[in-house]
Amino acid sequence: ATALQKRGGIVETAKSGVDFTAGNYAGMEDKLARADVLILSHGAKADDCWNANYVTFRDLTERFTALGKDRLMAPEVWALGSEVEFHGDMGMDELRDYSSSKRAFAARARHYYRSDDLIYRHIVPSSFTSAMGKGAMSAETAVGIALFFITRGFKYVPVTLTGLAVLNFFRFRYANNAGDEALAAAE
Repeated sequence: ATALQKRGGIVETAKSGVDFTAGNYAGMEDKLARADVLILSHGAKADDCWNANYVTFRDLTERFTALGKDRLMAPEVWALGSEVEFHGDMGMDELRDYSSSKRAFAARARHYYRSDDLIYRHIVPSSFTSAMGKGAMSAETAVGIALFFITRGFKYVPVTLTGLAVLNFFRFRYANNAGDEALAAAE
């Protein structure tokens, strides 16, 4: 929020579990209608991963896109992914739910990335220090790197120390839609 405000943005925040929950977005209607860009950066690593990392991302993106369909410019969504989309849970039980929820949203995000109904930017950071724990970089560094790419028009935004986000780009960009169709059928 601070970095966007420094660049002249007007930022309204909403908190997952307070302003909205999975299936309950009534409190978001006015904010979504006013917004030029929807930034989805909430999530969970342990409790209720599916709703935090997949359902609310999907539902808010769909609602924001529907509200903005008659605008002169397509609605724009920036969503925070994770390098776990590339490497999976690595056999670690504590990452299983987190990994499956983030990978499911990445499959959905590929559809948004290719859509003419919105401008979709997929931001994939290495671990960074946040409410979910310590990371390899500060949140300020992650934001700075992300904004560097976004202001240059990138739609896939690798914010990486390890390089995994760069490797993930090839899967994200060139994967076929068969997995996306299977996910849609599972819903």
